[in-house]
Amino acid sequence: ERALTDAFHAGDAEPANAETMKTVAPERWAGLRFVAHPSMRLLELDYRVDRVMIAVQKDGKWQAPDRECAPTLVWRSGGTVRYRVLEAVERDALGAMREGATFAEICERLAAALSEQAAQQDAVSEINRVFARWLEEGLLVLEDG
Repeated sequence: ERALTDAFHAGDAEPANAETMKTVAPERWAGLRFVAHPSMRLLELDYRVDRVMIAVQKDGKWQAPDRECAPTLVWRSGGTVRYRVLEAVERDALGAMREGATFAEICERLAAALSEQAAQQDAVSEINRVFARWLEEGLLVLEDG
């Protein structure tokens, strides 16, 4: 609940989006750095609290949450606070972004993590999916913009 309140009251910044990224020259992409939108919170939870929140919002009936590693992202999009549980590779990539990694370094971390998964997903497609989702959700702010 605290993270939801903090995200709601956080400062604002203009998030990058697909249109913003179209204006970036291709030769600059590798060196791009992003910062997290000021409302973004990464929580390392040991319980699936998201399921409780969904149940409470739906009909008020809830059960004690399952004990399960649940890295949870909380952010504000427009005037609405949102949350979702992150995949491990996505959590690690957002962590890299927050540490100041360039776009190329974030992609390398995602590709390395994806190559370790049993499913052997197509890394380029998965990186595109993750990055497009972050842009759509308004999580990224260009560091110099």
